[in-house]
Amino acid sequence: MKKAIILLSIFLFLVSFVSAVDFTDDIVGYFNMSSVTNNYDASGRNNNGSLVSVDSCSGSLVGSGYNFSSAGDAHAKTFINDSEFSNAALSVSYLVKFVPADISSVSAEWIWGESNGGTRDIYNRIRTDDFLDANVDGSGGSDYGIGDKTVGAGVWYHVAMTWKSGGRLLIYQDGKITKNMSAGTGNLDTYKYIYLGATNNQGTATSGINGCLDEVGFWNRSLTFSEIQTLNTSLHSGNTYPFPNLNGAPVISAINCTGCDSGVGDSVTPYSTSDTTPTFNFSTDINANCRMGDSNLNFTGMGVSAACGTGEGAKSHICTLGLTNELATAVDYVYVACKSNYSSAFNKTTLLMNVTDLNDNVKSKIGSGITDSLPSATVRSSQKVYLKNASNIHKYATADKMGLYNNQRWIVNYRYDGEASLGFMNITPAVYFLELSNITQPYTVRSRVSAFINSTVS
Repeated sequence: MKKAIILLSIFLFLVSFVSAVDFTDDIVGYFNMSSVTNNYDASGRNNNGSLVSVDSCSGSLVGSGYNFSSAGDAHAKTFINDSEFSNAALSVSYLVKFVPADISSVSAEWIWGESNGGTRDIYNRIRTDDFLDANVDGSGGSDYGIGDKTVGAGVWYHVAMTWKSGGRLLIYQDGKITKNMSAGTGNLDTYKYIYLGATNNQGTATSGINGCLDEVGFWNRSLTFSEIQTLNTSLHSGNTYPFPNLNGAPVISAINCTGCDSGVGDSVTPYSTSDTTPTFNFSTDINANCRMGDSNLNFTGMGVSAACGTGEGAKSHICTLGLTNELATAVDYVYVACKSNYSSAFNKTTLLMNVTDLNDNVKSKIGSGITDSLPSATVRSSQKVYLKNASNIHKYATADKMGLYNNQRWIVNYRYDGEASLGFMNITPAVYFLELSNITQPYTVRSRVSAFINSTVS
């Protein structure tokens, strides 16, 4: 009984570990070999992985593989080429099953690859001696490795290859490292698109495999040993790649309002803040671009000006509500919309806000408007003002703000409902008066004051 509990604990740990691994980072493309629509291309290009003269693979492990015939060099086209691997690193993972009883009856079968007809190639292939090998163009030459474990016909294998310029080239077969060698330095050359089931030799499919491929994936980085183990276990269990919702909408979570006093943003406990342009940290389960605004719009409707400044195209985001979208009422809303990096799917969430000290915010923006136009101006608050013009009209009252610059003065007051107007007059060019009312957005107050100063300063 104790032994069973231990084994169950180990199993639960492995399940948790597998689900935690994320293969969306630096993915270039994946091909489930079941339909073109379910393939993924990092650059959003259509027709990626289009199938050419291939049939369903009988007895496919996942039930969606495709059979290639070396006689006709059948293949699947992709739009992936060497330049996609801009990190001077690459990884590939796939399931493969060879058909002939004696693979050595052919000279070599390319599982995937591209070539310029010389040594500048990248590929995996099965050789005449039933060994897997790989070629990765490093710095004008080749890094060449031969697997140390033979393969047989009619058996599904998980094969992976990782390469890092100046690091190592490794070949994995069913999770085991069969070759580990030094890799050259330099970036990959750009030539032709990679073919699956054959090599793309200057635009012609050559030396295709006689067998089946399923669940092919390419990355712009060298996957770790533990990641290869996860892929091997998951794919041999009949799963597709454990990508979290790649073609779906991002899931937004772990939202935190950094300047809020309390709350979580829902109808029970709204966020509470005096900041009309608050900043939020949050996460998405896949790489995404996010936008934030005060209007209930979708991702496109919010426009590029609402884009978050930090974390674009990633999974950790920092977003500050823009001035043109600042909170304007005591009960207000913030809307967050995030679009997947891998599709047009987007998701949106709504945050309820309790905004405090709005009156003080409005009045503080009067001073900001003055200094926006005259950074060196002196700004006084709750200023008592006495004015007498040439017609002997007297006015005495307390204004919210006064700006002083050289020999000019600007008196600005915000009048709330029920408050009487101060009734000050302009005494040009020395004194100017602006009284605002019925404006809910502090930013609008700020811009109106700045425009007032700009139109009267001399």
